[in-house]
Amino acid sequence: MKRHDLDVFSLMAGLLFVVLGGGYALAAATETHLDPRFVLPAALVALGVGGLVGSVVGARRRRDSIPSPDAMPS
Repeated sequence: MKRHDLDVFSLMAGLLFVVLGGGYALAAATETHLDPRFVLPAALVALGVGGLVGSVVGARRRRDSIPSPDAMPS
């Protein structure tokens, strides 16, 4: 099987949904209240951070894969 690069944004989004689902399941099991006024902004902030991390990692990989002018054959 061919390996592929790590998609940081998708990983962060998946982890976020796992944490949200676990939080709501825990709140239902313990009969506590999870305030949606804080959950939605926290989820959006987490997705934004994941997007920023993904773009920085992608830019760094592209920069590292470009050969320097000194290394190019003449």
